[in-house]
Amino acid sequence: FKGESLSLSPTEATERVKGFGRHLGAGLIGIAKLDPLWIYSHRGEIFHENWQDWGREIQLNHRYASVFTTEMSFEMIAAAPHTPTSIESRVQYAKGASIATQLAAFIANLGYAATANHFRHYDLLLVPAAVDAGLGEVGRFGYLITKKFGPRVRLAAVTTDLPLIADKPVDIGVEDFCRDCKKCAICCPSNSIAMADQREVNGSLRWKLNEETCFEYWGKVGTGCNICMRVCPWSHAGTLPHQLIKILVSRNWMARRLFTTMDDIFYGRKPKSKEPPAWARFN
Repeated sequence: FKGESLSLSPTEATERVKGFGRHLGAGLIGIAKLDPLWIYSHRGEIFHENWQDWGREIQLNHRYASVFTTEMSFEMIAAAPHTPTSIESRVQYAKGASIATQLAAFIANLGYAATANHFRHYDLLLVPAAVDAGLGEVGRFGYLITKKFGPRVRLAAVTTDLPLIADKPVDIGVEDFCRDCKKCAICCPSNSIAMADQREVNGSLRWKLNEETCFEYWGKVGTGCNICMRVCPWSHAGTLPHQLIKILVSRNWMARRLFTTMDDIFYGRKPKSKEPPAWARFN
């Protein structure tokens, strides 16, 4: 749907999009100028036996992406790799889909083209788009790590031709921290997370996850695993001490080294899963 366009300055449009996204429940929200490198070339997933879409070339001429997060519960993720973490993952994917759909409709009602991107429809890679939108950095295990929630987030987005003001990528010390920490790689039950340093993969410098062994373990355990998300020091609950630590870690390399060691001392090099809330316990 695209009706008569409302005349808006990029500043006002950005304020409206971010404001409505937060009103709907987005945890963090940012704007990225859409990089063609992050757009999928062809449709590769089919829903409701819609086979005519299989392999269809994706044509996306939008200029901007509004990318946002929904927070995953610390208590539910602490139970990984057991069932509660899958419950939480699906709840937040559904929440992201609801927000993205409503935000896309909101932009369409302003008179501009908009497409919701969520777990039932992706036109682009959301993690690098989220980096471009200033929401965080990519960690060793391939997840987006945000300053406020760590990797305990799910992503969704809305692409649009509505003129917006793009945010800038941030440096919160994640890459340097991950280079020294390696806790996710040590705790990964399928050894899918690289212990070695970053390398160039398809033109970008990053840690390369072994997707096949990771997904194979998902099949064996019957859940989304999420052990790497649970053990990541950035995942801790948003208590005042942990908030202060994140501020220090994001600003100083010595703090990164210190709190990598402190995390091992207080939580263990291989932290064990915890009991979820009583309602989410299954025998």
